[in-house]
Formats: sequence, structure tokens, C-alpha cells
Amino acid sequence: MPMISITLNGQKIEAREGQTILEVAREHGIRIPT
Repeated sequence: MPMISITLNGQKIEAREGQTILEVAREHGIRIPT
């Protein structure tokens, strides 16, 4: 699956296309209150 680059909380992160922001944040240890 293709990768995309996003910036989350000031950090540049690689994510798989189709992942949600919440999934990516959790994988990288970034807490988003839900």
C-alpha cells in the first residue's frame, strides 16, 4: 500500500494510505483525546 507523509503535532510522519489520523497517531505514540 502506498505511503503518505503527514505532519501531526509538528512531527513529520509516514503513514499508509487509507489509515485514519487516529490510527497513525496511536502508532506513533501521539495522544489525541477522543
